Amino acid sequence: MVSKTQNNLMVRSLSAALLIPVVMYVILSSVVIFYASIVLISLLMGVEWHGIIKKLKSKSTWSVIALIHILIFTISFCWLRYQENGQKFLLWLVITTWMADTGAFTFGKIIGGPKLAPKISPFKTWAGLIGAVVFAVVSGTVFYRYLNFGSGCKFIGATVALGILAQIGDLFESWIKRKANIKDSGKAIPGHGGILDRVDGLVFSAAGAFVLVIFFKEYLF
Repeated sequence: MVSKTQNNLMVRSLSAALLIPVVMYVILSSVVIFYASIVLISLLMGVEWHGIIKKLKSKSTWSVIALIHILIFTISFCWLRYQENGQKFLLWLVITTWMADTGAFTFGKIIGGPKLAPKISPFKTWAGLIGAVVFAVVSGTVFYRYLNFGSGCKFIGATVALGILAQIGDLFESWIKRKANIKDSGKAIPGHGGILDRVDGLVFSAAGAFVLVIFFKEYLF
């Protein structure tokens, strides 16, 4: 008999398997399709933020935070796509973040152990953070080896930084959902929850990639 945890993992994996090719297509497609997709995602993020804010105190403050959160995602992705090698930058960003999420989920489920921030998220563990770093190193190595992209250890170090930022983004959304007393931001993606649940890490790692490309492009890439 399949347990509830196993069933959730199967649904989550199936959703990811269907979602990844779509995201890769959007990144590698025309500028029009890419920007239209980013606008759509940003609007969906806004809808989910609206649902969360209704359950929070200081609605004006949270509205500003929501706007900044969405703008970071939108501006970072659009600006990175506009750069030379922009598609590579975005592939690096998305794959690193997803790999870090996968590592955190896998290590957290298999190893468990001490909680990372129990008052914010009761399920996040130090083992999960280590898993995020390990999987980020793997993704950084893949990009360096197969895409001719980066300067060895420096680039892999930058990749690890994005993986850690992704986990901070995950904790940030967990903190907000805890304050709003909700489990998921929405139900758009089976096994994952809402759009915000899927892009929480990407918002923070996108900001990190934005800074790295602006200030350290020649040094790292």
